[in-house]
Parts: sequence; C-alpha cells; structure tokens
Amino acid sequence: MTVTTTTDPRHLHLSRAEVIPRYNDLLQKVLKVMNLFKRSPTKYDMYLQKYVKEDTGKELSLILDCRTRWNSLLAMIESFRKLKVCIDKAMIDIGSGTKFSDLEWPKIKYLIDSL
Repeated sequence: MTVTTTTDPRHLHLSRAEVIPRYNDLLQKVLKVMNLFKRSPTKYDMYLQKYVKEDTGKELSLILDCRTRWNSLLAMIESFRKLKVCIDKAMIDIGSGTKFSDLEWPKIKYLIDSL
C-alpha cells in the first residue's frame, strides 16, 4: 500500500478496505435513497424515471449493492452519480428530508475514483 503524505485527500492512495469506513455515513445515505426508490414502484416510475427519461431520453435504472458481489458497490455508486440531477429533482418532488449537499457529491466522485 502506498500512502502519499499530503494534505490534499485526492492524492491519498488507500485500499478499498481503508476507504469504505471513511465514507460509511455517506454510503448509508446513498443506500437509503436507493432503497426508497427500489422499494416503491410508484416513486420510482412517477418521479425518478420521469426525470431520467426527460434527461437521457431513455430509462436507466439504479443498481443496488449486493454484498456477495465484489464489484457491485462501485456499480451502485456509479449509477447513483450518473442520475444525480434526476435523483435530486425526484427527492424534491417526493418531499424527502434526505438531501445531498454540494460537498457530498464530490465525495461520491472521490469514492468512485478510489474504488
């Protein structure tokens, strides 16, 4: 393992096992939103897919993490980040109290780059 000594966290090279605990709260928040849409076909179709179709012209689905698949966490976070704008709009329409700040989205990107 190589660790660079710098104050900029983007230059820190850590293994997946070391990165995940640092982002546990953020991952739990992402999972909460993913489960909100996956468990409610109404919210998923009426709110999220409406914005996805407007934005991309086709249906794109969210990918949930599966603990038995080693690469599914990365796929989940990438699909979540890809639908960032649509998720934000749908969360506003639903009236959910869960919101992602402008500081959390770069952390999600950094987590993707780390994995």
